[in-house]
Amino acid sequence: MNCPTCGLLNPIEASACDCGHDFATGKPSQYPQQPITLHWGQNIIAFWTLFWPSWVGGMLFALLAAIVISPAAAADNIAVLTVAGSAVYFAIQAVFSRRLVTKNYRSFRLYMIRDHEYPSRNLSMREALHIWFWIFTPQFLLLVVTSTLLSYGVGWFT
Repeated sequence: MNCPTCGLLNPIEASACDCGHDFATGKPSQYPQQPITLHWGQNIIAFWTLFWPSWVGGMLFALLAAIVISPAAAADNIAVLTVAGSAVYFAIQAVFSRRLVTKNYRSFRLYMIRDHEYPSRNLSMREALHIWFWIFTPQFLLLVVTSTLLSYGVGWFT
């Protein structure tokens, strides 16, 4: 059955929608009846929502920068191009972090639940930055660790 509040397709035996709409009373409740857990496939879909535009943007930036400057200069400044491409990648993720809540996924919707309010599909700038920082931190640490290992371990691969 489709939820009248958010339009999400729910199983017939569901007593409440993830957005908080109670099917028994026909009214939206203030808070969802149960915690929302995403299936591994839904996690991948949410990740892909942020990853692909960021990755394409970072690669296009690095490619365009390499075209604008000479190929010899690009080869000499590969570290600078890599850092700049990564910065563009993370900046695009920051911009698109609001997309996690506004996008209509086929099998789920994400809502923000605030005190004394109905579930919302809008993020404040602070909330979007908080989500982005939560996503950004492990990626940045992985980038730093792998870059450090590769820069000090070049002799390992020769």
